[in-house]
Amino acid sequence: MLRVSIFGGTPILSAKSTEQRLSYEQVIEIARKAGAPEPYEIRPPKNNTATYYVASSIDSRSDRVELHIDQFNGAVVNRVDFEDYPPLAAAVSLGIAFHQGELYGWVNKLQNLFAADLGLTLAISGFVAWWKRRPTGSLGVPPATLSKSIGKGLAILIVVFAIFLPLVGSSLVIVLLLDRFLFKKLDWFQPVNPRAYKTSAIC
Repeated sequence: MLRVSIFGGTPILSAKSTEQRLSYEQVIEIARKAGAPEPYEIRPPKNNTATYYVASSIDSRSDRVELHIDQFNGAVVNRVDFEDYPPLAAAVSLGIAFHQGELYGWVNKLQNLFAADLGLTLAISGFVAWWKRRPTGSLGVPPATLSKSIGKGLAILIVVFAIFLPLVGSSLVIVLLLDRFLFKKLDWFQPVNPRAYKTSAIC
């Protein structure tokens, strides 16, 4: 049996055959016999030379198994356990498990719930704080304190983030377009006199 990395390298193929392709039930039984924990994610072969891809979808990442099964004769032609992952791929996988609350049971889920509650509380309290402190009849945008021009270093950093983080780049473009063609025409978000802000404590 091969142990070819699923993160690139030699394609994993089925042996040429005129036999009928295995059914899902047969593939599941082969995965069980191979010791892969259930439940499974199964991807069928894309053509007559590809293999069935079967992956354990249990919460415990360290116990997950990934198999490539010959679509005709049922041979397990490749197996990848968690310890076969490259270090970076293993770290990313554990990070995803932590984000989804799967890394260390109910404590992880409770921690994620707490973080989500904090985010919700911050969003609501931030809106309330702005509403109470904004100048009467204004959106309360703070006065500009920085020059409208930006340095070359900051410009390069923005471009890099826009390239490697496409959502960040597209968000910046949308904001610039809105500011250029909508907000300025509507006279929105104009600087105000900082003395107009209420200084009383929020209660």
